[in-house]
Amino acid sequence: MLTTVSTSRTNSVMAAAHGNRAALNGALVQGFHSAFMIASGLAIVASLIALVGLKKVRLTDEELSHEMETEAEGFPSMPGV
Repeated sequence: MLTTVSTSRTNSVMAAAHGNRAALNGALVQGFHSAFMIASGLAIVASLIALVGLKKVRLTDEELSHEMETEAEGFPSMPGV
């Protein structure tokens, strides 16, 4: 998706410059800039969804202790440790 945005913007700027090779560097920068801005927006939206959408789990001391014991039982015993 980002490649499409970048290429589309670059082609648009080059078309506006009537294919002038001197405009290529500026066109590439504008294309990459557009793709970077969209990627930044997507990252911000994903962060907001993660912050709002994920529920917090609060364990009591007893539940936490039981969770740690259960997890420790899953590891093989190591002699000498």
